[in-house]
Formats: sequence, C-alpha cells, structure tokens
Amino acid sequence: MPGLDPGHLILFFLIALIVFGPERMQELARSLGKAVAEFQRASQGLPDLLNERPSASVEDGTGDQSGERRMTLIEHIAELRIRIVKSAVAILVAATVAYFFSDEILRLLKAPAGADFQINAFSPMDGFVIRWKVALYGGVVLASPIWAYELLAFIAPGLTARERRFVFPMLVAMAILFLLGTVFGYVMLSGMVRILVDMFGREINYLPNANQYISFVVFFMLACGLAFELPIAVLALVKVGILKADSLKRQRRIAYFLLFVFAELVTPVADPIVAPMIVMTPLVILYEAAIFATRFVAPRPERKAAPASTSG
Repeated sequence: MPGLDPGHLILFFLIALIVFGPERMQELARSLGKAVAEFQRASQGLPDLLNERPSASVEDGTGDQSGERRMTLIEHIAELRIRIVKSAVAILVAATVAYFFSDEILRLLKAPAGADFQINAFSPMDGFVIRWKVALYGGVVLASPIWAYELLAFIAPGLTARERRFVFPMLVAMAILFLLGTVFGYVMLSGMVRILVDMFGREINYLPNANQYISFVVFFMLACGLAFELPIAVLALVKVGILKADSLKRQRRIAYFLLFVFAELVTPVADPIVAPMIVMTPLVILYEAAIFATRFVAPRPERKAAPASTSG
C-alpha cells in the first residue's frame, strides 16, 4: 500500500512553499492550529447535541409529544452498536454471495494489468484468504445502500421534519458517489498498474504476489470510493456547526493542497504530478459542489424577536 516517505514530505513542502510562500506558510500553520482547536471545541458539544435527540417512542409517534424523553449518551452508543452490527451482517451476507463469484471478480481486478498478467500464491491458505478478501470487498460495495441507510437512520431522528426530507436523497447520493468513486479508481488502475509493471524492465524478474496485488487494487478503489463521499462529509459537518460555509470558501487553497496530498499518497506511480492531479480533479469538483450545496443546509441565524410596543 502507498505510504508517506521522505520523498513525499519533500514534495509536499516544496509545493506548499510555492503555493503559499514563506510568510503564508507561517500563517497557514497558525490557521491549522486554530482549526484544530475550533474542531475540538465544536466536538465537545456533540454529546449535548446527541442528548437532544428524541427517544425511539417519540420517533414512532407512540410517545407523549408534550413530555418526550431524551435519549442518554449511553443509549445513543447502544443504538450505534446495533446499527453497526446490522451493517456488518449485511456486508457479511453480501460477501458470502460474492464469494461464489470470486473467480469473475478476480478476473475483473486483474484486467487493469493486461490480459497476460498472472498473479501467484505462495501459501496453502492463500487461495481461501485471497478469495475471501475479494468477496469481502464485493460485499462492501453490494451492501453500500444498507450501511449508508443505517448511518443516516442513526442521524435522522436528530433532524427537524424539514431536514428529514433530505435523508433519502442523501442516502442515494452516498451510494452513487461511492460506486462512482470505485469505478473511477478502477479506470485509473488501468494506467497505473501497467506503468508500475513496466518499471521493472528486463533486469528485474517481477513475480506478482496475489495477496499483495489484490490488497493494492482494493485499497486504491476503496480509497477513491470513500474520497468521493467528500461532499456528504462536508455538508454533515456544516450542518452540525463544526465547519462554516464561509471558511470553506476562504480556505480553498488549503483544501486543494490537502486534496493533492491525499491524491499523491494513494497514487503509487513514478510520476509525482500528473497522475495525482488526475485523481485530485474530481475531488476538487466535488469540494466545490459541496460549497455550493452548503447554502441549502447551513444553519440559518435566528432572527431576534422585535421588542413589544407598549401603549401609553
């Protein structure tokens, strides 16, 4: 899997120096420190935000609306546990189904390296482990509507009636963006894997390890799939007040730099600029789309009530 090495650190430093300049880099460091501090302060209020959520009886309409009971933090954690278990079961069931099609999935994952590319196993257990790893990845993709629903179902009761209307469109958007991200990662692999294989040349005999190859391919596709959830994550943080829409606009350069860092880390090819920029481009588009969408989800400032007039 790609990692953070000294070459990456030097590249990031040089790009930051060119983009921000020496004085701006000092200001950037202070801004990042303030952002971390603001995030910590905002996150400290999350337990209180959770405790404002109505209990299940109120959600179902069986409770007394005038005296509704508020769920405690422990009850929220217990509910989160149940939803995680449901998501895990859905992924496990989907992975079990995908296991019977592991040969077809393996053939699909090998395709970016070319028709003649062969992967090799070196342990008696590798046959099962590799097939199960492939099936588990297929299960995560197939069950994405279910685990996305469980996530939104956990958040939805804390929203207003108007906000709940966006839950289903958000669920659909999460599933579509995740699938688009994995497809984008798969398309990118066609060029990257062949470049990496050609770099061995004639003097190095490359014996592809099946476990390492599948781990690399799955990691890159999952990273792209999760990265495409950027708009949903940004909108959720804006909604709960951790991020501000104005800050997203003012800190574009910082955001673009961080997106480039992410793209560089998940793009393990010799070219340090072009390939990461290709990965970065759709993320920038999604970031700008999220900024545009914040106008519909950002909390509106409460209007102060006009003082009551007193008659003589």
